[in-house]
Amino acid sequence: MTTQIRTIEDILDVLNSDPEIRLRFFEVFGLSSLTGLYARMDTFETTQQEMLVTQRGMLETLKQHSKILERHSEALERQGRILEQHSEELERQGRILEQHSEELRALRQDVTTLSQHVTTLSQHVTTLSQHVTTLNGRADTMSADINTLKSVVVGNQAEDKAVNVIQAQLGTIVGSRVRRTALRYGQRRSLQPDIESYITPIEDAFDDGIITLPERTSLMETDLVFSGTVQGVLHWFPVEVSNTIDSNDVARVEESARLIEKVFVDKTAVPLAAGAAMSDEVRQHAADADVRIVTFEV
Repeated sequence: MTTQIRTIEDILDVLNSDPEIRLRFFEVFGLSSLTGLYARMDTFETTQQEMLVTQRGMLETLKQHSKILERHSEALERQGRILEQHSEELERQGRILEQHSEELRALRQDVTTLSQHVTTLSQHVTTLSQHVTTLNGRADTMSADINTLKSVVVGNQAEDKAVNVIQAQLGTIVGSRVRRTALRYGQRRSLQPDIESYITPIEDAFDDGIITLPERTSLMETDLVFSGTVQGVLHWFPVEVSNTIDSNDVARVEESARLIEKVFVDKTAVPLAAGAAMSDEVRQHAADADVRIVTFEV
């Protein structure tokens, strides 16, 4: 292709566009020294173009980084909003926790109060148990007193029956006629015994050392003591009374008769055991001890 050259700018354009023409031109006109300058200018231009490319690349990188930074900023903003929400939630949870702490303190106070009430109730239960125990003891005592009273009543009834039978049938019981039968001693004043004639000699014998304190007590614990005259001789009749006569009754009245003869010298004592029933063994024991049996109906 033919290039038309009209001006100096056209010449410069040709020289810049075609290095071979430029070289020949410089050689023809003796301007070879300008070849190095153009080379440096080409290098500078190349470098400048490379720098432009680099700058464009850096700008593109900066644009990318800006976009990344923008995205990160948006993410940070979202995280910030989330963090703010979390902070608000933490504050709300903190308020709830504080309320729960107050409720827990109130609950602990209620538990303490309840524990005190339980302790007081336990003390009341203990006191009530003690009162119940006391009442049970009183009930047992009352029951024992009632049993004792029943025993006394039954014993008194038995004594009354024994007195009536003995006063009516003493001669038949001892097998001899008995005159001037009299009740000399009894545990109950209502029987109106002539106790002085029985007690005074016993006290004198104790004071004189004839009988011991246990022997005196044994004589005083005899249920009944009668006296009567048999063939002109005064006899004493100690009596042990039980609804059911047992071996102890026989042994006690046998001992009473022995002690009476020790106190009332030259007097005879005939022991009697009075009751509504007895075993064959006790009946044989009484026969062997020469204890007479007085029976009555309950």
